[in-house]
Amino acid sequence: MKVNIRQDARPPPGLRLRSGRASRLRSPPASGTPGRTSSIGLVPISLAASGAIADVNPTVLFLISGGLILLASAAAASSRTVRSLR
Repeated sequence: MKVNIRQDARPPPGLRLRSGRASRLRSPPASGTPGRTSSIGLVPISLAASGAIADVNPTVLFLISGGLILLASAAAASSRTVRSLR
């Protein structure tokens, strides 16, 4: 069974075509959304700090990043909510 799709057909309400694929419309985030603003705002600061540490000693940069990963893993492992996920 072949379906003819007109090229000038409009997508249904709530959908828009982007590069040939339909995607749901999303409302833009509210201004002052703390999660997005802080993550975008901290990227240049973290890049500058890691660049400064890498200039001094790259090994220290990797030790710090590994330590932060271990710290985050330990914090997640100590959380009852995270341990209950399956």
